[in-house]
Amino acid sequence: MSKLKQLFSKLLLVVSVFAVFISQPGFAATETNADDIVGDWMVNTGDAVVRFYKADGEYRGKVIWAGRESTDWWLEEAPMEIPWENRREAKAYKHAASLGVDILVGLTFDEADTWVEGRVFNVLNGKIYKCQITLPEPEVLKLRGFIGLPVFGGSVEWHKLSDNQRAAMPTFPNRFEHPETWP
Repeated sequence: MSKLKQLFSKLLLVVSVFAVFISQPGFAATETNADDIVGDWMVNTGDAVVRFYKADGEYRGKVIWAGRESTDWWLEEAPMEIPWENRREAKAYKHAASLGVDILVGLTFDEADTWVEGRVFNVLNGKIYKCQITLPEPEVLKLRGFIGLPVFGGSVEWHKLSDNQRAAMPTFPNRFEHPETWP
């Protein structure tokens, strides 16, 4: 019985040291605020920037720069209006011009660290997915798109647009800072 007491004492000591260690200021978890998502984020492929903003009690994401869309691509074309309630109709917008389009809608903050209840439109395949977003680091956004439950999906990481990246953006179609010029 005394060996069991010794083992228990050692285990209690290890747990106590660990608790003290993780409670130090450098190891405290950073608190996430609802508006931390607001701003410009470079998508993982590097060919688009999505601006998150809050409107009507939800967070939305609008494409404000799309490197693949040359001036010829968007000049005569009005931004599409994604039919969020009709997945079949949304397929028609596969590879459509996305500049000025809200491709993420319905996100709400869960008061912990996740934006939930959102929907995202994938321009590359024309599909609408449910989505949720977390910020594992202040400059990193993790978007998880899924069908049904989050376990049935995939994740991508986007990065907060830096001043250097913003300065290096190609000037076509130079509407990056002028949303009033969007059709």
